[in-house]
Amino acid sequence: MILQTSLPLILSFIFLLSACSKLFSYSHFLDSIRDLNINFINKNNIHAISRFVILTEIYLGTSFAFHFYLSISYLISKILIFIFSLYLIKARLQHKDIRCTCFGKSENYTNIPLALIRNVIIIIGCLYGILYSHTVVCSLEISAFSFLSMISSALLVYSYKEMKFYIK
Repeated sequence: MILQTSLPLILSFIFLLSACSKLFSYSHFLDSIRDLNINFINKNNIHAISRFVILTEIYLGTSFAFHFYLSISYLISKILIFIFSLYLIKARLQHKDIRCTCFGKSENYTNIPLALIRNVIIIIGCLYGILYSHTVVCSLEISAFSFLSMISSALLVYSYKEMKFYIK
């Protein structure tokens, strides 16, 4: 029961933090998309795809916080993370170092095995969520408080990371 109610909040935080990080370091996010070397992305549609990813993360963070359409949100999350994981695997097989900007800009290259483990855990959580999303019921007041808490926390974590980045 605890996992069923806390899983949407955890995912809400993850997706809102990721969206905030991408919004505040948008040029770095565009660079990381270019680094992935995805065949169908060219200069003409890179901005559209990046905006789609950010808007999808905002939607997911909001829907998880408010417990709206949880089954659909879990499914979209699982697909989004699975696709990103495939590109991480592709980069790993090509022995290519990338800088993932999922949670803001970084001077370090992404630890691809660790990122894949994280993604597998999130995908398993999404599968669990799909199975039990119909049992989660939450009031609008609690959901609104959760949403504001998740946004505030995401902004605080991002701000801390940015301050730490510039102090170096």
